[in-house]
Amino acid sequence: MITENEKLLIRELSVNDVNVIFEIYSDKEAMKYRGSKPFENIEEAYVMIEKVIENIKNGKEYRYAIVEKLSNELIGTFLITPITNKNCLIGCSIGKKHWRLGYGLEVIALMSEYLANLKYKKIIGLIKKENIPSIRLVEKMQFKLIEQKKYPEFFKYEKNLNKSNQRSSLREDNENLKMNSNIRIVPFKDLYQQEIELLIEAIGKEFSEPITTKSTNKKFLPPDLYLVAVIENKVVGTISITRLENSNAVLRKMFLHENYRGQGIAELLLRNIINWCFGNNVNAIYLGTMTQFSRAQKFYEKHNFQTISIEQLPKDFPINPLDKLFYKHSLVHAI
Repeated sequence: MITENEKLLIRELSVNDVNVIFEIYSDKEAMKYRGSKPFENIEEAYVMIEKVIENIKNGKEYRYAIVEKLSNELIGTFLITPITNKNCLIGCSIGKKHWRLGYGLEVIALMSEYLANLKYKKIIGLIKKENIPSIRLVEKMQFKLIEQKKYPEFFKYEKNLNKSNQRSSLREDNENLKMNSNIRIVPFKDLYQQEIELLIEAIGKEFSEPITTKSTNKKFLPPDLYLVAVIENKVVGTISITRLENSNAVLRKMFLHENYRGQGIAELLLRNIINWCFGNNVNAIYLGTMTQFSRAQKFYEKHNFQTISIEQLPKDFPINPLDKLFYKHSLVHAI
């Protein structure tokens, strides 16, 4: 293990990672901003891993695995190329099904802290000029654009490291809570219905305004995917997605018990939904929420949902009369 925080673990790559590495590096869309061509066969993944291990031994460069702790899934790689004993070049590659879940921000914050502890003073990133999502990411993290002419296809960004201020700002509000290794995300079954009703009732007691209504839009359809978060046979959260026309979908039924917030469970639920969307040709997710759900609004905004007006919703969007705020999450051209 190289370093970790509540959500991510950074470790060395091994040949056991070859299938995931091939999946990531063979994806044409995910690789279009890199300097190399997508892999065509799994042997290229084996060669890459062998080269990574050799480079680490020689101290030439360090490419590490990024692992999502809650699922123990490898989601991408992080590259460190020393330039001097004080400056280094960094690069981050994340698998497409994990885009737009905040992992880019999280891993750069974590690795910035790690590199500051190694006495590095500056990190540098070279980003292709057409890679707008990555540019927005580093600018959000206060990297500065530096003029350079050596690589005309790239923008050069730099950030000075200060050990005292590299603590990740992306950790959940309650840092005393640790992610529960017993969490299971499972499809909805009728046997969960009573517990879900009790969950929604408990959440409703947190607010003075009602959070449910019997009056719903007639266009509501059964969800295409309805997931339940279960810990020790107890339902602690839910989420669902329903396909609309024109490659759109509506996210609904996102509830999480207050005792289990801040543990990465909401992110895991959302990631499962987004993975389903990628696999089912969904280009945009829409949702409505209530004004009193301020914490949920921060969660959506943190995960790249953009606020929109009710007029910008798809025509077949099922409107809950209690919802006053609306969001859109685009799944195309993401990182």
